[in-house]
Amino acid sequence: MTATLRPARPDDLPALFAVWRNAVLATHQFLSADDFAFYESLVRDVYLPQAHLTVAVDAADVPLGFIGCTGSQIDALFVDPVAHGQGIGSRLLRSVRQTGGGLLVDVNEQNLGARAFYERMGYSVVSRREHDDAGRPYPVLGLVASDQPWIVVVALACVRNGRLLVVRKRGTSRFMLPGGKPEPGETSLVALAREIEEELGCGVTGLDPLGRFAAPAANEAAHRVLADIFTGELVGEIAAAAEIEAVDWLDLQAPELPLAPLLEDAVLPVLAAS
Repeated sequence: MTATLRPARPDDLPALFAVWRNAVLATHQFLSADDFAFYESLVRDVYLPQAHLTVAVDAADVPLGFIGCTGSQIDALFVDPVAHGQGIGSRLLRSVRQTGGGLLVDVNEQNLGARAFYERMGYSVVSRREHDDAGRPYPVLGLVASDQPWIVVVALACVRNGRLLVVRKRGTSRFMLPGGKPEPGETSLVALAREIEEELGCGVTGLDPLGRFAAPAANEAAHRVLADIFTGELVGEIAAAAEIEAVDWLDLQAPELPLAPLLEDAVLPVLAAS
């Protein structure tokens, strides 16, 4: 079957919802009936009406699959089971990769077919969390396009009175968020608490996920950094320790310090707009 790619139109919504529903029924048998109904309404009433999607259609312009991204993150890639095995998912994925997107994707751990697909397309698992974005007990794997080396970190965005806490490592020139690499077996929250204590000598509280962000690494040539960033507050007196040479507070509306690409290009716009 020959498919053509085009942008989604408002009149595609019923067909796109049918594609999603058919695909999930075929691949997500691990969902409970109540959870399926929850996601069904979320996709139909919230996600699809506002998402910017690329659609694969047949010769009669009937949608067979679609992909949607937010920045570097793939939000959705679904193909109707009647069109499985015909290369439609691969074409949709390549279409976003050609424009610089599609570097990151989350996959339900129980969805073995999706994981195998992304690994065939050159993605590697770099993280795992016990619950999905809605807090349901379905483990999620984070995968990244592995055509270049990645550095996986967790970081803290602590904002006080419109100013963001930033740090600079010894021997470097750019400021970044405090945090670091999780140790094997550490959850993101445990790793972040350990890194903050090591780097700043204080505790952290009130952690909420801000999002997952990707950008070129500031201090490692030819690498990209993938960061799970949390907002939160520090507990105790802040003091530079370990590899941290400088600590400063950055004005979100008028930043004047040299910043790491992840902070300047990906995180700062989100914080400044919130």
